[in-house]
Amino acid sequence: MAQAADLTDPSPTVGVPPLAFASEPMGVIQPPPASGLPGSSSISDLVHHPALLARLPGMQTAFDAAVMREQLQTMLFGAKNPAAIIESCTPGKGFYYSEEICLLQYALKIKEGDLRYKLVVNARVFRYRAHSDAYFQEKLIPLLEKTRGRPELQHVLTPAAALDELPIAVSVFPIDGQLPTLIGSTNLPEMALLVGAINPGLFGKGYTLRGMRIELAHYGRYERCVLRYWLDGENKRTGDVQTRLAYGKVAGGDSHQLTQAVTDALKDWIKKSGQPDLFRVPEIYGYWPALKMLLMEALPGEASFSRLLRERVWLKGIPLLGTPHLEEAIKTAARVAASFHGSGIALGPERTFSDEIHSLQEEIDRIRAVLPAVGDQLDAWLKTIASAGAQQPAAPLQFSHGDFTYTQFIYQEGVTGLVDFDNVCQAEPALDLGQFLAYLRFNIRKEELPGAPFPPGAIDELDAIFLDEYFAHSGDWVGDAQSLRARIKIYEMLSLIRLAIHSWQKLKGSRLKHVIALLDERGPCLTETR
Repeated sequence: MAQAADLTDPSPTVGVPPLAFASEPMGVIQPPPASGLPGSSSISDLVHHPALLARLPGMQTAFDAAVMREQLQTMLFGAKNPAAIIESCTPGKGFYYSEEICLLQYALKIKEGDLRYKLVVNARVFRYRAHSDAYFQEKLIPLLEKTRGRPELQHVLTPAAALDELPIAVSVFPIDGQLPTLIGSTNLPEMALLVGAINPGLFGKGYTLRGMRIELAHYGRYERCVLRYWLDGENKRTGDVQTRLAYGKVAGGDSHQLTQAVTDALKDWIKKSGQPDLFRVPEIYGYWPALKMLLMEALPGEASFSRLLRERVWLKGIPLLGTPHLEEAIKTAARVAASFHGSGIALGPERTFSDEIHSLQEEIDRIRAVLPAVGDQLDAWLKTIASAGAQQPAAPLQFSHGDFTYTQFIYQEGVTGLVDFDNVCQAEPALDLGQFLAYLRFNIRKEELPGAPFPPGAIDELDAIFLDEYFAHSGDWVGDAQSLRARIKIYEMLSLIRLAIHSWQKLKGSRLKHVIALLDERGPCLTETR
């Protein structure tokens, strides 16, 4: 089982009172000065930043591949199986959880005679050894009992432990103190019973579940995991065999509870709209609260938007002849957004502008406690954004995706699929639109080749294509288009602040520097919202 890409980060907290500074008097909005952050080059390597190591000294060892390879070799195999050798140990997926805890994973490649296999090991770094011991006792030991006899752990001597002399608790997948239900959702006999009970929805009448394989698809940094289920169904009468691919999304909380209702409402709305090919949403096969797992259809196609964007950036904005156009993919996203917002679906919690400001302020305060210069700069930007938002009327709340980026689209032969409804909400349309544009602009900048910048005017043209298509397919509910355009710029800046916070949490210093530079670049757009 191999590690895969990151998942979408949890949405901000909602339902908090407005900030005092959100009601500043009307006036000229001035962006804060460009960062010029003291020691900004040092944030490129957050893993070894002195301020972080002062709070969590164990991080230095935890991210040392050579040291951890030896530690894990002893823990996993010891004297019981000296033939098993960890050939490589790659630390990654760091997540700075708090000044007391950092999370990370290790991708291990094992050689055992002629056998080669991979393991994923979770690690939780604490400030003090007593805390890692307590976590092992309270969270991991109860899970060890549930994995006895599991075939994927048959070669391992100790699948979970608090390391000697280090404030680090480790566990082999699927043992995860943050996601204890992974043990059940990766248990073949248990899952065969559950999936077999919903079989008609998978294969149709006359079929029974004949076999199943479970693979790790995506393993996020924090309380999220996606499993890939290969399901074989057999028709006893005809002998026909069908294979279905489904995805199981496991969460630490209850983020999947609304998904069934959301997909049902969207399918119903698409049917009534008279546009059956507008976009597809995956079928939901089942949700098991005890496992906190949602089993859903794997939509056919590929997430080709990223490839189209990368090719365009490498060609400095010039379309590649004979390939699908990036512009068409952007227009498709705009049409889907307009349909989503105009559906009138009344599901999801409210996310207001003040909710966004408050949740981001809390995270910025945590950054400032460790990196004052970065925290102060982000705080200055947030206050400027809040002031701009106070001077523009908020739009009515509409049904919104909540994490609307091009990574949520699956394309196949002219049919577009939309996925990931964990963050659906009632929000200003500018929340989704600003998020899409911020993510698009950031990833263009991130993909630029040295010495070959993407022309700024070309980015503006892509933005214009997206917004023009959106307004062309929006109904009367959109109201004042000029006012909404101003709100989109404000929410785009909010999304960049959120990207900076996520970069910090994931210990991606180079990415954090990119986002801060982009905030400086995009700051003048706030003066255009008056």
